[in-house]
Amino acid sequence: SIPTKTMAIPLLLALTVLTWTIAQAQAPTNDSLRRTQYVSTRSWRDACFQISDNVRGDFNGQIVIDFDVTPSKNGIDGVMGFADSGVEPEGFRDLPITMRMWKNGRWEVRDGHRYTSDQPLRYQAGSTYRVRLLAGLDDERHSVWITPPGSSQAVEVADFFEFRSDARDKFIRNLRTFCVWSRAEGDFRVQRLVEGLRYYLQSHERWGRDSSCMEVWYGEQDQLRRLSFDAWPAHDKIDGVIALGDLGIARPSQFRHFAALVRMNTEGYFDARDGDGYRSDAKVPYSKGMGYRVAIRFNLRRRTYSVWVRPLAGGAKRVRIADRYAFRANAADTDNLKRMCLKSPRGRAREFYITRLPHGPL
Repeated sequence: SIPTKTMAIPLLLALTVLTWTIAQAQAPTNDSLRRTQYVSTRSWRDACFQISDNVRGDFNGQIVIDFDVTPSKNGIDGVMGFADSGVEPEGFRDLPITMRMWKNGRWEVRDGHRYTSDQPLRYQAGSTYRVRLLAGLDDERHSVWITPPGSSQAVEVADFFEFRSDARDKFIRNLRTFCVWSRAEGDFRVQRLVEGLRYYLQSHERWGRDSSCMEVWYGEQDQLRRLSFDAWPAHDKIDGVIALGDLGIARPSQFRHFAALVRMNTEGYFDARDGDGYRSDAKVPYSKGMGYRVAIRFNLRRRTYSVWVRPLAGGAKRVRIADRYAFRANAADTDNLKRMCLKSPRGRAREFYITRLPHGPL
């Protein structure tokens, strides 16, 4: 007979090889998941890559993508662009969404038939800029925010710009083709891209838009529920409401359909609904282009909720602005708060948006 120890060695080796083989088979094959940076080039064949995202069947048509861009010199012609999965771009018309660092030293974004910007922003060689793209695929529109180095406040260089007007295909389902093209080799590089692909939700002046409402998931322990997300105001002194209500109301059309409401008010700080009015226990101001972590804990049986807000920049501590506030006085009875809607009551769309969603959108 063969000694047990002798049999164990080849068995262990076989299991090790099998485990490694399975791990390799399950590992992402997408080149972008292994790539630490993308370096611009003039060759379209070498400038474009297939990247990963988390788009699922319940996708609401809105993706937010964050990435870092560092130009190697000034006065370049450097373009970043996105297209649908499987596209092999041979020119700019294959990219419905493009932005560039132009020869005049400024950032520009394609709006229909031309490059332009809502706010001027210059770039400097050797400096790294954080770029955020908000792409509404169903609307065929996009916005671009850029955070300059040394700043925590983003600049909105493009607000709801049109997809390229002469694009060969503007109907796209995702943004999995990414290109970094420049007139000269290595004019800029892009880093930290794949980690940023995710959904976002944007406020609207009308109720019922899928792009501004979602079903949320939260952890449960007895009657306590908790959820959190990041809120980003696009303007100062807005009237932006984050409303939570019963999932059983299929198409909410009034504020009384929601029990818990957190607001960025016209005076420039966060508050929350307490029964029949808005107030706050502490004032946390907000500024356009800045992010804020909002955490909500609520008790369905007692019909109360508490709210904490923390600025994402600067290592600030979270502040409790609402301590066991009562649900809206005229809100209907509810056994859940799983519907979230973002509303801009003053009649202006895109006053704010949220990321790091509690669950995939409806």
